[in-house]
Amino acid sequence: MWQRSLRLIRRAVPQLRAAKGKNLGHTTETSRSKVNDSYTAWYIFSRWTVAYSVCALVEGYVVAADQAAGSSMEPTIPTAGALLIVEKITPWLRGWSFFEKFTTYKRGSVVLLIGPSGNELVCKRIIGLPGDILLVERKQEGNGQQQFKVTGSDIVLVPPGHIWVQGDNGTSSLDSRYYGCVSQGLIIGTALFRLWPPGFLRRVPPSLNGSDILSTAAQ
Repeated sequence: MWQRSLRLIRRAVPQLRAAKGKNLGHTTETSRSKVNDSYTAWYIFSRWTVAYSVCALVEGYVVAADQAAGSSMEPTIPTAGALLIVEKITPWLRGWSFFEKFTTYKRGSVVLLIGPSGNELVCKRIIGLPGDILLVERKQEGNGQQQFKVTGSDIVLVPPGHIWVQGDNGTSSLDSRYYGCVSQGLIIGTALFRLWPPGFLRRVPPSLNGSDILSTAAQ
């Protein structure tokens, strides 16, 4: 009897070993598949995270596309608006004292800056740099319209760390002739060219709108 049982056990052992090996192989393949799926998901997630972070850094501190609209910069920027490519690295670098002397703003550049209200962006052209002496027309706002009237002329010395900005369309631009010099720290970036409608932004203003540069600083 026991010999018969022994024979049955001997026959069953190879079958059990084969079944165990088959199950082990299936388990190994399943584990490998799960590992590969996890690695693929992590790879895609990490690459998208890096790409998004790089794009966010570039847009925030290097260059970005910004929309500008309104009549104050006509004819350079149409009233209907324009999509501008704006360089933003200069304001960021100027926050470091080491780079400040190497990153100066240029007279005639079109810049985006925080307006006097503090909660809006405006697009203006730099007319005066620190140390410049300007003869400018003082203006005050009209009656209910965004039109301005001349109230007289003043000689202005642009103080250190400030600029004098004006719109190319002097009859409807709320600018330094109304609120005075503005801090360079309010500049968000310099517009390089119009993406749409396409065109480069010249640094020569179509008109100084009654202002005159009497003396310029060596910059």
